Amino acid sequence: MVGHSREVRPHCREQHCKKGRLAPEVDLLLSCDPVTTEKVQRVLSPALLRWQRRPQEATRVLANLATVRHASMARRVLMLMRKSLVECNVFHFTAVVGACEKSGQWTWATQLLQLMASSLTVPNAYTFSSAINACESGSRWLQASSLLAEMLVATIECNVVTWACASSACEKAAEWQSVLLLLSALGHLQVQKDAICVNSGISSCEKAAKWESALCLLTGMMEDRLVATLIGFNAAISACEKVG
Repeated sequence: MVGHSREVRPHCREQHCKKGRLAPEVDLLLSCDPVTTEKVQRVLSPALLRWQRRPQEATRVLANLATVRHASMARRVLMLMRKSLVECNVFHFTAVVGACEKSGQWTWATQLLQLMASSLTVPNAYTFSSAINACESGSRWLQASSLLAEMLVATIECNVVTWACASSACEKAAEWQSVLLLLSALGHLQVQKDAICVNSGISSCEKAAKWESALCLLTGMMEDRLVATLIGFNAAISACEKVG
């Protein structure tokens, strides 16, 4: 199964010109049509020799591919680096996971984390956050929650944005109980909640017609001195309306 794709093809050069010049290798890679492993290897052949001595140079190429949302090409380059015995560290993997995030490729993002584990490369907070964002865009609440749990087990610090993405994934799947559990865990771990996290909880309760829980979360926002938004109020009202 492949996650929902938002991958942008080479025509997006107009966008990245505004952000700065791309690495020369990226221009050549984006010119490959059709894209084949042989063509990519031929284009990168000189670079691969350099990267064996200076693997940090590959990070710019992968980051550029992430900027233009070309996840499939970023994956090809990473696999070719591994095949060519170029060192692949957490920065390389994180750049490719970021490309998957921006392209909505949650399956590839989670597969890359598995590959990191098998190659004994330890992911960091940015790697996990990008993968969780990818899962959120695909409404994959179980995968997002599992990744969040992995972060906690690995004692990698999670910020409120990461929690909000996991909560949003649960909300999209109408997993209201999971959202409530995440919000409860936030309190135990002393991570400051924000309105986005709580709104996800209220919205998921509204979808399940759990008006009591929706009102409880709305009241809790005031107790936590969070500014209740129109989204939260409307979701709570809608939850009440569904039960008459």
